[in-house]
Amino acid sequence: MIRAKILQKLMLLCFALSLSWLAGCSGGISGTGAGSGGSGTGNDSNGLAGTEAGDSTVADGLPVFSFVPDEGIRLACASVPRIGKAKDVYYLYHAAASAGADGGANSARVATSVDAFSFGSPEPLQTRLRETKSGKPIIETNRVGFPEIVTLKSDGLLAETPSTDIDTTSESACTPLAYRIFKHNGAMGGFGNAIVSECSQDGQWFMAESGERLISEDGGKLGVSTAFTLGNQIQLFTMDGQSPNAQGEFQHRVWHYQAEDGVGDRFSLVSADPFQSGPSLEAKDRQNDPAAYTLADGNAVIMTMRQHNGPINPPNVITGEIYGWSVSPSNPSKVNALLPGQALDASAHTDHSALPLIRAEDFSQAGHAVYSINDPSLMQLADGAYRLFVGALVNIDTLPENKALLECAKDIAGGKYSWVILSATSR
Repeated sequence: MIRAKILQKLMLLCFALSLSWLAGCSGGISGTGAGSGGSGTGNDSNGLAGTEAGDSTVADGLPVFSFVPDEGIRLACASVPRIGKAKDVYYLYHAAASAGADGGANSARVATSVDAFSFGSPEPLQTRLRETKSGKPIIETNRVGFPEIVTLKSDGLLAETPSTDIDTTSESACTPLAYRIFKHNGAMGGFGNAIVSECSQDGQWFMAESGERLISEDGGKLGVSTAFTLGNQIQLFTMDGQSPNAQGEFQHRVWHYQAEDGVGDRFSLVSADPFQSGPSLEAKDRQNDPAAYTLADGNAVIMTMRQHNGPINPPNVITGEIYGWSVSPSNPSKVNALLPGQALDASAHTDHSALPLIRAEDFSQAGHAVYSINDPSLMQLADGAYRLFVGALVNIDTLPENKALLECAKDIAGGKYSWVILSATSR
């Protein structure tokens, strides 16, 4: 963890020279500008978080994605972050990395924060039983603040529609059908064979629906997915397709689907390669782990990840690059690459010449013993800056003061490694 003033001055000098992280200028300054290191008290459940107090990173109303790693760990023993917000509270949904967590390893959990920096202790998702006309109760899950909720109706229309009991004969299971979450039907962080959905009447309590919304065009496995609305159409980006080699060693790249029925019952293929990965015979050539964030102007940003070939094997390799893409309601079939340090413009960068917005090496240069970053998730902060959350595999031998990491530690190549969630903020 870097706290020395000389390193802070060096980072500021690098930015003054417009070298950014591409020239190796990554710092360990917390928050969005002038953060201080955590004390391990209060809401700092990991004992490593700091406080944030910075200015906005917005140029001419358009975001600039020049990410600098934040100091400290947002959550220990956690992976697959998905950051959302409801009423001034940030909700960090994630997969538990500890076998001792409620529900075990890979179970879904959530932690909350008022600043998207210091998070409270993770909790399992709340559930409840709801009675039906048939007398068979249905389990509902509280997903308040979950970022992948797709609104199918306006709040005004929903308020005018009387609430009714569940019609168990309905395919959607929700009447009225107002909100949906689309996801693959495999284990969290793994793969399934179809996209399924959960529905809700109020946008908070969701229940599983029967049937599949989408089956792969070529019978391949479906992985990490993200769904959002552009105009009146639901867009779905999902890892899809047959493995590109006979050994089944790697999964396929991201595919783009679209639903024009307004509710997502039927999806049609838009592109089997929206991010222009090409043949992608090797893992290092493919964009994976898509996660969308809708901007206030109606455009959407999709974050993706790319890694090296083969399994993660620290300490021999440091792997992981995060990319960004913009999609506009005026032309949702066109995906444009974002460039680091440049203001977002949905009409620019049409050649798909993607460059990483941040790399695993940037986190290691900032003082984190990182060997892999995965599953990016983006959120705009109250001050206008953007914060990126990633799952990261770190060497905890460098963090002896954080005893919580021992709960999910794995011995790899003579060292101890744990999954954590880290963050980086646009400057």
